[in-house]
Amino acid sequence: TTSGTATARESAELNFGSSGVVETVEVELGDQVDEGDVLATLDNRDAQNGLIIAQNNLLEAELRLSQLLEAPSEAFLSDAEKAISSAMSQLASAKLNHETAFDPPTAVEIAAADATVAQRQSDVITANRDVVAADRDVTTANREVQPAYADLRIIQGSLCSLMQIQPETLIDDAETLWREVEGPNVSLKLDPNAFVHGSNSLKIELPRYKELKAVIATKTFSALDLSEF
Repeated sequence: TTSGTATARESAELNFGSSGVVETVEVELGDQVDEGDVLATLDNRDAQNGLIIAQNNLLEAELRLSQLLEAPSEAFLSDAEKAISSAMSQLASAKLNHETAFDPPTAVEIAAADATVAQRQSDVITANRDVVAADRDVTTANREVQPAYADLRIIQGSLCSLMQIQPETLIDDAETLWREVEGPNVSLKLDPNAFVHGSNSLKIELPRYKELKAVIATKTFSALDLSEF
């Protein structure tokens, strides 16, 4: 016996022509193959996606080509003319600014600028004076408000005192009215502890007229004079 490395009489290097992941191997060691037989395949999903992208790019290119070959519309020409006019205006303005940047200002321009600065300074002084005057007005108003608050507290105190004595005054008026009505069994429902207002009325009825629900005397108490408070 002998030892060594066996090699084929003829060999050839093959390639897939593109990169990818091997998906299937169609032959095994020792198989006989003929020309045109598939030896192995690659996963073609990436290739298919690339083909779809290429087809879309081709359609977009064909669309752009057809648009370029067509005559431009009036709207497109109008927009282009506006863009050109705006660009020319900006160019003219830039040239003017460039030229005036190197020219010294005239005496008239300097005088006008000085007048503008003086006017702005005068406006600032006037505004400061207005602020000072406004502060004085606020101080004066505060001084006038304090006595008004004091008067209000006095009036509120007097009103509270009045509200306490008003029920007794109205009850006295009601008793006077009661005495002015003549007739037997005259009834007057009035709780001495009840609080009534000056605009309230008291009803006094005689028993013999109750069935007819007739009111024989009513009196509305006049409002109290608050001038002395």
